[in-house]
Amino acid sequence: MMSLSILGSGSSYNPVGREATMLAVAVGNDVSLVDCGGNALATFIRMGGDPAHVARLFLTHNHPDHVVGFPLLVQQLWLAGRQAPLPVYAPSETVVTARRLLETFDTSGWEGLFEIEWHTIPLEPRVSVCASSAVRVMAAPAQHSRPTVALRFESEHGVLVYSSDTAPALTVVELARGADLLVHEATGAYDGHSTVEEAVMVARDAGVSRVVLVHLPYDEEMAATLAAQAQAETGVPVIPATDEMRYLV
Repeated sequence: MMSLSILGSGSSYNPVGREATMLAVAVGNDVSLVDCGGNALATFIRMGGDPAHVARLFLTHNHPDHVVGFPLLVQQLWLAGRQAPLPVYAPSETVVTARRLLETFDTSGWEGLFEIEWHTIPLEPRVSVCASSAVRVMAAPAQHSRPTVALRFESEHGVLVYSSDTAPALTVVELARGADLLVHEATGAYDGHSTVEEAVMVARDAGVSRVVLVHLPYDEEMAATLAAQAQAETGVPVIPATDEMRYLV
């Protein structure tokens, strides 16, 4: 089984109180965390997740609402008893920021702190990032104000693609082609972002049959209204995410 847990569904400033957008993609007990602009692990545990199943972390780009919770995540995994190294995948400037964030804190007293394995994601179309027995992950550059990657998770149970923060981009369309589910941001008509209608059109152009909207500044009523309008115009089923929503791929 492949599942998506929405640990947070909100935009960076969220007047309706959504948590920053963070995801957990699980194939069985193999869990990939995506971004940690807040307390990702607390929500993951609250949704029934086991910290021992966290296999890796992806940081999509160098903005606070996607990376600032990284030191807290490391501390929590250490306190939870993690001993295995934690692979962290991100664009090069985001790797630098995440390392600096952690180095801000004196971890010399964290006895037995696990190793962090840093991996830079090239900003290239459909580049292979990593693979395990459960999942293969590919990436492509998105169109945002900082170097940003969209991610594609492939398993025998299905394919999920996450756009991260982006304006409508052909690279994301190509990465999403043939996927079962597209998770696309829908912040609105801002530079480097997408409206609800644009997000759904990316799904339509990629031939994806379902789209989940994240990075939302809207309350549930407004998000549902905009999603229904986009679905009526495109024929693509649209689900506006809420915090702590789970979806089976």
